Amino acid sequence: VVLGSFGFVLRFQEAKLKAASDREKTALRLQLDTELKLKAESALSVAEKLKADAMPRVLTSEQRKLLTAVATLHPEQRFEVVEYGLSKEATNFANDIAGALVSGGWKCKTNGIMTGVEQRKGVLVFIPKKDTTNGAAAALTAALREGGIETSYSWDDGFLPVTLEQGVMGLFVGPK
Repeated sequence: VVLGSFGFVLRFQEAKLKAASDREKTALRLQLDTELKLKAESALSVAEKLKADAMPRVLTSEQRKLLTAVATLHPEQRFEVVEYGLSKEATNFANDIAGALVSGGWKCKTNGIMTGVEQRKGVLVFIPKKDTTNGAAAALTAALREGGIETSYSWDDGFLPVTLEQGVMGLFVGPK
């Protein structure tokens, strides 16, 4: 009788061990599935980023509305557009931004393509050093950033290849 109950206990422990082993296998499968899913999502994210990097920048309708609204709040602002290098994409994006600002009442003078200068990524809003309190330039910079466009703000410190007139804002557009 004692041996019979021991056999039952032994079979119960073996079943428990087997069940634990199955749980461990299930946990391992779940862990591997999770790792594979994360790797697949990471690869997809990299692929999406590469695809986005290959696409030209174009203002969305929301970005366009935001820039036009900023221009409307600062009427009659004059600005020059300068594109870095020979990037058709940067030229088209600069024209897109300029179009939104002109729609809001700003006056645009296109300076043309700059070559032989440091390639800055994104957009640079700059003003003559004497105009350090240009509210329109600060508002434009904030709007571009709010719209998700990589933007920096500076004043003409003498190192820029363009000299701006008093009251004229510069808009450099570089490659992505």
